Amino acid sequence: MKRRNSVLHVVPWPVFGGPHNEAVVYGSEARRRGWTVRVLLPPQAPDSTRFTESGIGVSRLAQHRLRRTRSPRFWLTFPALFVIDVFRLSLLMRRLRPAIVEGSSVNLQPAIAARFTGAKVVWRLADVLAPAAVRHMIGIILPRLAHVILVNGVATIRAYPGLADRPALRVYYPAPDPTLFHGDRPGGPPGGVTTVGTVANLNPDKGLEVLVEAACLLRRDLSIAYVVVGSEHETHREYAHGLRRQVAECGLETRFTFAGHQADVAGTVAAMDIFVISSHREGTTTTVLEAMALGLPVIATDVGGIAEIVIHGKTGLLVPRGDPRAMAAAIAQLAGDPAARRRLGTAGRNRYKAEFSPSTAFEDRFAAYAAALSS
Repeated sequence: MKRRNSVLHVVPWPVFGGPHNEAVVYGSEARRRGWTVRVLLPPQAPDSTRFTESGIGVSRLAQHRLRRTRSPRFWLTFPALFVIDVFRLSLLMRRLRPAIVEGSSVNLQPAIAARFTGAKVVWRLADVLAPAAVRHMIGIILPRLAHVILVNGVATIRAYPGLADRPALRVYYPAPDPTLFHGDRPGGPPGGVTTVGTVANLNPDKGLEVLVEAACLLRRDLSIAYVVVGSEHETHREYAHGLRRQVAECGLETRFTFAGHQADVAGTVAAMDIFVISSHREGTTTTVLEAMALGLPVIATDVGGIAEIVIHGKTGLLVPRGDPRAMAAAIAQLAGDPAARRRLGTAGRNRYKAEFSPSTAFEDRFAAYAAALSS
């Protein structure tokens, strides 16, 4: 018999990021509402303290993930590994007996295992980076597996042909942690250095080379400093080294900081004056909502569902993807106009409170749980 009001979040990635944060935020709220919550992580995943401190149980099990590779060996062995994963996940789920299995991405082993064990499936889609053939396949298969499909922004639906107009489909926007991202920013002294920052792990999808090139174009303006908050991982070590070379070649070593992982991300973001998203690809990213919650003006590339959140000229500025000159112009515009920064930041916070607040996101998620349980 399934444990009533119990949910198992499956997070297959070893590098802590958005899905891990989402499991913490929604899991904490679920516990507050009387749910039993457990997260399933890979063995090599980071420290689980954030989960355990929030009262969320932690299990670990290795899973094999689809990768962007042309390796014949990978594609020959992946089907067998997929079946093994489903079998092992099924055994675990039979022992844990969750009422709902919540997963994400294009790796469907947990959804299949949940079906075998009688659990309801709530599945999130935010990955717009998968190859087109994989996304077409997901658009066909997932509606047959999931009781509710949560799509991270309207734009993400277009990335998965076959999903549109499915009755199980719901659009959602991720919730920032309400215990961290709230309140007024301290702000810097009038006439001080303007800090332009972002939160992103150092990987090519985040387009950080565009931000560095924009900073290089503005290097004569000594009143602007830049900071990137995010981890550097072995898988993208060469990319990170390239960013640092780019900074050095522009002579920006004293004004461009790679701050690495920060325990107090909210405090670090609150100290910024302008928040930048330079990504080449996104669904809708939690970081833009976190910045808006703190009243920061946002400059973002117009990709994925970001334009569903940031209204150009009203709550922030949108620039074309991969265009450092447009990015530099937007940074210069806001760096030189504190009144515009305040206006955009205030409008962004008001929009966040009205349409994207955690309370709205939580109600949407628990409505999805209720729909799955009643299906």
